Parts: sequence; C-alpha cells; structure tokens
Amino acid sequence: MSDTMTMRPTGMGQRHLAMTAPVAKLAKAAREGNPQELAYEAAVRLVSDAFIKPMLAQMRSSSNMMKPFAAGDAEKTFRPMLDGELSDRIARSGSFDLVQATQKSLLSKAFHQQAAPPKASTMEVQG
Repeated sequence: MSDTMTMRPTGMGQRHLAMTAPVAKLAKAAREGNPQELAYEAAVRLVSDAFIKPMLAQMRSSSNMMKPFAAGDAEKTFRPMLDGELSDRIARSGSFDLVQATQKSLLSKAFHQQAAPPKASTMEVQG
C-alpha cells in the first residue's frame, strides 16, 4: 500500500479553520466583550453581503464574452464563491468607508438602546 493511500488529509482541518476565521474572530470579540470589534465584523458582513457581492454578481452576469473567453460550467459553478471572497476582501481592505460608517451607526444604535430604559406598556392583558 502506498503512503498516499494510508495518509489522512491533513489540510482539511487547516482549510476548515481558514473558512471559519471571521466567525471565530467574531466569537472571540463577543467573549471578550469588545463592542467595536463586534460592530466592525457585523458591518463587514452587512456591506459585503448586501452591497459588494450583488454588485460583483451583476458585473459578471452582464458580461457578454464570446465563446473562447466565456465562462465554462466550472467557472459558473464557483463564481459565487469567488464573488463572496472578493467582496469580503474589498470590505476588509480598510479603504471602504461604508464599512466604517456602518460600524459607527451600529455602535451608536447599540449604546443608545442600552442606555435608554425599556418603556413599560400601559396596556393591560385581559384573559
């Protein structure tokens, strides 16, 4: 039996960790009680998923390349994954001001709601 058949794939754990790194970073910030980091991660996800990713998908779908340069089946299959990775990198680049504005808005709303006491309801529930 060859060594390649008996070896377990060692890269799977590392690849799995790389794919969940943003989630792990978010969980660590939540455990440490770091609201700035939580707001930043939420802003990155929101801007990436709601703004950048659809824009990249629209740009790719509107391309009318001829046969030798047109996307094949594999590229069409994996294109959303590429768009997701690119949109995350663009959002995290530091030069995308929408992320910082969203982070600031999330922080102001979170602290504004925490500071205000909940309003008591004046309606009575009748059974």
